[in-house]
Amino acid sequence: MEEIQILDAIERYVRGEMPADEQRSFEMLRQSSPEIDQMVVEHTLFLQQLEKFGDARKFRATLHDTYQHLAANGEIDVTEPGKKSRLVFLWNKYKRITAVAASIAGITALTVSAMVT
Repeated sequence: MEEIQILDAIERYVRGEMPADEQRSFEMLRQSSPEIDQMVVEHTLFLQQLEKFGDARKFRATLHDTYQHLAANGEIDVTEPGKKSRLVFLWNKYKRITAVAASIAGITALTVSAMVT
């Protein structure tokens, strides 16, 4: 049960909800006990990461809502994005091979034309 009380005190300390005299005594406890100090640091980092995660989720939700709103109003085109991006992906992947094949075909065509004439 004592650990829960310590975590509650750490939570109030990090959020600045402690009265001044309790805060001074908690800071003295932090200086005297490295375990408590480590718990405060870990809890602070945990709360910061939790806040970043919440901000990222809120941003994604806002982005999704904006996309849905724009798509519903017809302000953006939402026709099968997979086909167009797949074609661009394949072109970027094989354009060097295509250039080499076209060069060989051109050289072959010129050589055959020269031999025929």
